[in-house]
Amino acid sequence: MDLDNILSGYKSAVIVLGGKSARFNIRLAEALKLQKLKENCLLIISGQDIYSDERVMKMLEYNTDFEHENVSANTLDNAENSYRIVKGANGTTSDEKDTINIEDVYVLTDTLHIPRTKRYFKKTFGNEFMLYFQPIPEDKKDLPKKLIYEGVGYLVSFLPREYINIAKRIKNKYFPWI
Repeated sequence: MDLDNILSGYKSAVIVLGGKSARFNIRLAEALKLQKLKENCLLIISGQDIYSDERVMKMLEYNTDFEHENVSANTLDNAENSYRIVKGANGTTSDEKDTINIEDVYVLTDTLHIPRTKRYFKKTFGNEFMLYFQPIPEDKKDLPKKLIYEGVGYLVSFLPREYINIAKRIKNKYFPWI
């Protein structure tokens, strides 16, 4: 398929951030609902291997209006890779008929992840697009661990980029329980 034709006419984008399988499925279901409510809306799946998950593929079975990237390893990567997709979607198609002008970007992730997500996406997207953040209610299971993880993650978001992956490795090695 011609990418220009796939991307033509979009006015908004819904970005769903990857995560553990069960949580991602909930995020994706909410993203698909939001995509249906918006006219000319592109779904972007960021940081998730979708092709090996049968349930996800079933959810996307009839949806051709999505882009996917599975190289993001953290929230900053999600923001940067999603930005490239949205920026790449804007412009004029090869046949010069349709101008693509994504203006609104909706980002879906878990409630506790929203502060860090906002920080990275606002920094990456700047004022080029209207950003909206849609929190997905948290699963109450392991809530104290999630609070610690997201609190530390938010503090790490103030570090220079090169320290983010170091912090993640330290967390995985010394604090695997969170």
